Amino acid sequence: LDVARIGTEVDIKLAKASITEDHRSIMNFIATGLADKRKIPPQEHEAYESLNSFVHHAFASAELYRLACERPEGCVERAKTLLAMGANPNSFVREGNTALLAMVGADPCNSSLAEMPVLEDMVNLLVASGADTN
Repeated sequence: LDVARIGTEVDIKLAKASITEDHRSIMNFIATGLADKRKIPPQEHEAYESLNSFVHHAFASAELYRLACERPEGCVERAKTLLAMGANPNSFVREGNTALLAMVGADPCNSSLAEMPVLEDMVNLLVASGADTN
């Protein structure tokens, strides 16, 4: 699930390529639709933010599930951010579990119950965000 965390932190502006011309082509294609390897791409472009948002949204639900399983420090605040990104507390399921069930110890990779007050705060947040309680 670590890839989910990384996916929600992608910033296309920071992308690297081993060949400078490839980097230019890719960034120009994202920004303008033309893969020009000679032209220096813009440092800022709305298309970069659009792509970032798309990738973040694609991984947000999985990252919410990871937070529910691993419960790192700051997980409740991070979960709020993910939900604002469009994470669905019911959409990522591992072995029939949702983020809510993982939070209470039902995930096979981490069967421990979260400690208070993280448990209470996260459960309340997930339920308020539409988590299926059945």
